[in-house]
Amino acid sequence: MNAHEFLDDDLRETAALYVLGSLEEEEARVWRLHAIECEVCRREVSSLAASARELTRLSPVEAVPEELWSRVLERIRRTGSGADVTGEKQVWKGWKHTTAAVREGGFNFLGALESAFEPTGFEGVEARRLFVDHEKGRVTMMVRMRAGSSYPAHVHAGEEECFVVSGDLRVGELKMGAGDYQRAATGSRHGVQSTETGCVLLLTSSTSDRLVE
Repeated sequence: MNAHEFLDDDLRETAALYVLGSLEEEEARVWRLHAIECEVCRREVSSLAASARELTRLSPVEAVPEELWSRVLERIRRTGSGADVTGEKQVWKGWKHTTAAVREGGFNFLGALESAFEPTGFEGVEARRLFVDHEKGRVTMMVRMRAGSSYPAHVHAGEEECFVVSGDLRVGELKMGAGDYQRAATGSRHGVQSTETGCVLLLTSSTSDRLVE
């Protein structure tokens, strides 16, 4: 893990998990070693630890239910691991490798029949893996949405580009159709996206987008 110039939401969540002692043993070890070299993360951990100490002083005298702390940690783990608030899964976060094969001359090629759409954790929404760039945390994919389906609100951890190949897509007050294109900046938020008749999209986005309530 390299030193960081700034912290995004995922890094802040990991730092909080570390301070709370809720990371798995190996994850905690990796983070501890990383913090030695990364001043930005080290400052975040120090600040969170100080805040935690202050909160401890404000804790009530009466005992709280034993199961409460375990429930809090479980919720934090789910959030920090990339799981969204509805418990559904963003399948592309689990894609470990690219699909498009490297051909002579440095080109990647993926035939129409070489990969298939696969279900996501959202009813009526499927994704087809085209290319995954783990170094940059980017993914290129086709998304197919069934008529009447929707995708939850989310915050963009990186730039997102969306091209409507066919059908319709409603993004807030904007209704997009075949041939329409939209770019979302890093840190921007999309509300619920839905389709009336169904659609097929070409998307490039960050693998670290975060779903929100």
